[in-house]
Amino acid sequence: MMIFWLMACSTQTLDEECSPLYYENFGAAFLTENCQGCHAQEARDREGAPSAVFFDTKADVLSQLDVMIAEIEMQTMPPAGGLSEEELSAALEWLNCMELQ
Repeated sequence: MMIFWLMACSTQTLDEECSPLYYENFGAAFLTENCQGCHAQEARDREGAPSAVFFDTKADVLSQLDVMIAEIEMQTMPPAGGLSEEELSAALEWLNCMELQ
């Protein structure tokens, strides 16, 4: 995933106050890889994920932003092995800047 991030950053204008990571160049792929297996409206086996919590769109993420940040910071999500330090850092950077984008 880091290779994707580096390539994507070269096409974005870096905002001095925030991250070059956007839904389009990072978030959508991150969600597909780490979240939507359980948190998609069309997920067949939600593995106990609440039926009203899904991350199919940027708006879905924004509606659950505080909870998502807390779960990722506590490393309780994703439950299947978790994220590498690199992925954890990038995900939190992206999520913490979402409301400014």
